[in-house]
Amino acid sequence: MGLPEAEGLLIRDVTEDSPAARAGLAQGDLIVATGTGPVRTVDDLFDALGAARGAALELHILRGADERTIQVTFGES
Repeated sequence: MGLPEAEGLLIRDVTEDSPAARAGLAQGDLIVATGTGPVRTVDDLFDALGAARGAALELHILRGADERTIQVTFGES
């Protein structure tokens, strides 16, 4: 289908007005890495979230064939 093969976590839903939605994450995006390393399991993502300690978290995603880097900021908008 022309899409790159990659391991990661598929986003199935994004809650309206959540930090993820405000950062631009969308249903169907594939999280492949954070600023600290690859994301292959939910535990990898939870470890990165814990390390961020409520600060911004850099996510590397695939949207279709496009690679993107998104900053998710936690707390009040």
